[in-house]
Amino acid sequence: MTGQRRLRILNMCLPVTSDYNQVYRLADPEALTAFMLKQAVQINRDKGSNEMKESLSSRCAQFLATYREKCSEGAPLGQLILPESLKLMPLYVNSILKNDAVSGGSEMTVDDKVWQMELIRGMRTEDVMPLIYPRVMPVSDLQINESEEMKELPKPVRASFDFLDNSKAYIIDNGVLLFVWVGSACPQTWVQDVFGVGAANQIDTESGIIPEKDNAHSRALRRIIQLLPRGIRQRKTFVVVEKGGLEGWMKKFLVEDKSGAANTSYVDYLVDIHRKIRDLIS
Repeated sequence: MTGQRRLRILNMCLPVTSDYNQVYRLADPEALTAFMLKQAVQINRDKGSNEMKESLSSRCAQFLATYREKCSEGAPLGQLILPESLKLMPLYVNSILKNDAVSGGSEMTVDDKVWQMELIRGMRTEDVMPLIYPRVMPVSDLQINESEEMKELPKPVRASFDFLDNSKAYIIDNGVLLFVWVGSACPQTWVQDVFGVGAANQIDTESGIIPEKDNAHSRALRRIIQLLPRGIRQRKTFVVVEKGGLEGWMKKFLVEDKSGAANTSYVDYLVDIHRKIRDLIS
């Protein structure tokens, strides 16, 4: 306000070590995943999808090969050994490669893809993780009576269709979109209590609305949604019935599975990363 020009100087003191074991023991997989996602968006924009995929996979293989070389030299070459702190990095990197911001195809408009790219550039680390690996939680077994209170989310299952039981209902949440998946054999009492219809195939999947009903099952589902960490924007909700029209799209968010010809499953990607590691250290 006075017209004076001033500089703000911030000093940081960072520890330095030559001990590789300490480096890998203290590695932060969530921060690394957020960094690699933002790098993927930048490389994809500047150099294209193929170079982006090769760059991320090579980088993942390189820091895992360095651990193998520096911290577990005596182990057999054919054995896949990963640092405890970074053992899920192949899963996260494969999930990054499937993200719509870097791999969205012709089903996405240009505006949608640009919006997702810009969204990711400003995301916090805690918002990146569910976007990369969505929360999948069973909800049909839970009830809340009027005098009870739920304070914790149910235990999640792996983000793979193989782990969805068609006699249950699940929430799939990535912080931006929220799916309520209802199995075809989900108990009629739960479907009636939550949606007010007699069978799963009668549920209104067009409105995306979870009715507010005064019963234990409905209260539990709505409470779980309230307990979800605050996302980067208000979630858009979709109700999906097994083998319904939206299920194919929803499966894209079950990131451990193969989705489309260009994307691999987590198991196949892990095999590919193991091959790259062997090539680097042999």
